[in-house]
Formats: sequence, structure tokens, C-alpha cells
Amino acid sequence: GMFLLYFTNGIVAATGELKHVPFFGNCLVALQTLFINRHGKDGRNRAKQQIIDHINNDNLPPLIIFPQGTTSSIYTLTTFKPGAFL
Repeated sequence: GMFLLYFTNGIVAATGELKHVPFFGNCLVALQTLFINRHGKDGRNRAKQQIIDHINNDNLPPLIIFPQGTTSSIYTLTTFKPGAFL
């Protein structure tokens, strides 16, 4: 992750809750993280639109998305959702 950030001068997408974690949230804000809030009825569509708006703006740095950003069981293989693969 840090390798990609350094060599692409990109920013990462992260869940909005991370913004409020003491110290770590401040670091993410300083790195210009794109905070995505997927909660609510329209959460997924809103998240997709945030990503689309970012990548369509030539004035913004490249966006780095880690598709398996949340913790899941290490005993099962989870299916990727199409959100990051627009």
C-alpha cells in the first residue's frame, strides 16, 4: 500500500469511520484520503458515485482502492463486489 502511494502520488479510499479514529484519522486526512460512507439505503450507490466523480476529475490524484478493505473470516474466500471495478 505505501509503495503504491509513494510511486503513484495517489490517495486511498477508506471507510468514513476511520476519519474519527484518534491520530490515525488525522493521518488519513493529511494524506487526502477519500472517505466513503456506505451506510444507509443509498450507501452503495453514493459510494460508487464518489469514486466515479473522483476518477473523472483530472485535477485529482490517482485513486488507490484495496478491494478487500474490511476484515473477514480467514477460513472462507469472499466474493468481490463490483463497486471498485466500475
